[in-house]
Amino acid sequence: MIRVQRPATAPAVLSKGHAETARWVTDVRAHPAAHRAGAKKVTFDETIYRDPSVKQVLVQAQHEKCAFCESNFARVSYGDVEHFRPKGGIRQRRRGALRRPGYYWLAYVWENLLVSCELCNRRFKRNWFPLEHRSTRVRGPKGDLSRERPLLVNPAVDDPAASITFHEHRAVAVAGAPRGRSSIRGYGLNRRTLLTARRRVIDAIEVLLDAIEELPGDHPTVIKAEDFLRRMTAASEEYSAMVRAYLNQRRSSVLPPP
Repeated sequence: MIRVQRPATAPAVLSKGHAETARWVTDVRAHPAAHRAGAKKVTFDETIYRDPSVKQVLVQAQHEKCAFCESNFARVSYGDVEHFRPKGGIRQRRRGALRRPGYYWLAYVWENLLVSCELCNRRFKRNWFPLEHRSTRVRGPKGDLSRERPLLVNPAVDDPAASITFHEHRAVAVAGAPRGRSSIRGYGLNRRTLLTARRRVIDAIEVLLDAIEELPGDHPTVIKAEDFLRRMTAASEEYSAMVRAYLNQRRSSVLPPP
């Protein structure tokens, strides 16, 4: 996972959700028990936050990669517009009760949107949104979200490298950080298919490093290998966070300065 540089200006289409959000805020305040019990449910207009003008900006900002696992989803799927704070309901524990409603007033808020692969979003994260202190959970639009301390890393706000690093191809929490552990689990960052894909990248790096170590520094193969390794650390490349961490651990001179 790497930092996502999401553009500051929200796509204009998201403003179409303002009136609907205001209606639901009024309804939830008028019927809180019914919404908590699920007798009444907030509904959302998916055509707004899934509009191409929203999704394309996010996809470009994320280099066609999942915000969480850094897999290039564009080759095999369209990706999901993901709400970092779940809109429909919330689980504090992975297998705990679903609390309704969720952060429904953030459904069309630009700062709450990312693009993820289907596995990270639908199979792993889903409605799970644990906080360090559940008592700080915001229940409505007048609450102060800055008081919450989510145990999931938000790559558009946080520096993922402060919480998550890699031991070879496996994601590990930095110094056992709770946010790192929760994020690795919550986004499925060590699922089998990811481990296999990242292992292949490590194997390729090893071949390149062997060439660099065995040949003279001015050899054309060495120059090409060093250039290729530098490109693998770019934000646009798959699993670039793992590549950077691995080259740091190998103390490779090809890693660009931060």
